[in-house]
Amino acid sequence: AERALRPAVIYRKLSFGTQSESGSRFIERMLTACETCRILQRSIFTYLVDAVTAHFEGQIAPSLLPAP
Repeated sequence: AERALRPAVIYRKLSFGTQSESGSRFIERMLTACETCRILQRSIFTYLVDAVTAHFEGQIAPSLLPAP
């Protein structure tokens, strides 16, 4: 579990954190999506394109959970 958090800790240290609560939530969510996609061997770029497309089309965002 500590190894999974290491990139987030390094990112926070190098970027000096965020300036707002909403910025912190954004970074938390992006790092979670990146790590989940890495573990599932999915493309984070493809996931983000699908999520943004779904948002603009008024649809539900794709799930990060693996298909059963």
